[in-house]
Amino acid sequence: MFIDREDAATRLAVALAGHAGSRPVVLALTPGAAVIGRSLAASLGGELDTLCAPQRRAPDLAGRTVILLDEGMATGSPMRTALRAARAKCPAQLVCAVPVASAQALEFVKDFADEVVCLHKPVVFDSVRQWYRHFPPVALEEAEAAPRREILHLPADAAARAA
Repeated sequence: MFIDREDAATRLAVALAGHAGSRPVVLALTPGAAVIGRSLAASLGGELDTLCAPQRRAPDLAGRTVILLDEGMATGSPMRTALRAARAKCPAQLVCAVPVASAQALEFVKDFADEVVCLHKPVVFDSVRQWYRHFPPVALEEAEAAPRREILHLPADAAARAA
């Protein structure tokens, strides 16, 4: 169990330390993931963008290490959609990073990433929220306040199409 999103960020930074120095682009899928992404990008010497704000153009991911980040994965559908969209931008390496995920979600995304980093793979998985002691909602405005370049735009119905 994680204390909060900052605790998850600290632990992910250790697991992803091999990417430090490569100036990775950390792309947060949700406002809550942007909270994790701020610390993670800083720890790795990378840049943070979010996928949760609409009407943005795609950043230049070609030749870069791209880390797609979420607070956790229950089904993996949103992550798989984001991985497919990011892959089309020709990154040097595409990484899926989550603090916690269901076995089903990990299986669903594994073929779409070069590397999948998941800190906790519980046998019984009901929701992402259950694996955090403190998991308050994060407003979109808070995620948008994170320093970032322009972000990869995904259509609102992209997750539904990926399933």
